[in-house]
Order: sequence, then structure tokens, then C-alpha cells
Amino acid sequence: MVADSATMAFAPAVPPLRKVAFKAGKKERVATVAKRYGASAGQVTQWHEVDAGALFKAGQTVVVYTPTKPVRVASKQAPRTSVKGRPVAASPSAPVRLASTAR
Repeated sequence: MVADSATMAFAPAVPPLRKVAFKAGKKERVATVAKRYGASAGQVTQWHEVDAGALFKAGQTVVVYTPTKPVRVASKQAPRTSVKGRPVAASPSAPVRLASTAR
């Protein structure tokens, strides 16, 4: 049996958010926090239940929710290093010189 009056609701396409917490500095305002983290001042005021012109106390923990960063593909490979942190030869076919012990 098929329902004739069924409706389907889709969730809005909102990117996943990550929670970022930090300690407020001196004279840290809602607007400066919003600008720094790419949120609106309205969002920050809702998250902290404060007025738009509010001033956070120095050392107060402030939480914002920002979109997760897209994964970037590195264009250049990082130089390889050995376990001791020394650079490894760029190519396995590169000549290796050994120090001679005889003089």
C-alpha cells in the first residue's frame, strides 16, 4: 500500500561543525570573536546568551562552532627523514660514499 499524503523532509545542507574553545583576551568582544572565526555576531550571542555588544572577561572560556576544514592534498612531498631526524637520500639510486678507515 502506498500513502497518498506522505511528505519527505530533508535536512538542510549544513557543513559539519567543530567545537573550538579558547580563553578570551582583554577586551574581547562578541564581534571580534565572530569575525575571527567566521561566524556571525548573532550566532556568538546565541551560543553564550549575551548581548551583541558584550565584552568577555579576560580568561573566560569562549566556545565557537566553525565549519570543519576541507582536506587539502599536498602539492609537494615533505622531505623524508630517518628515525634520528636526518635527511634520507632523495633517490635510492643515488651514490653512497663511505668513509674509508685506511689512510
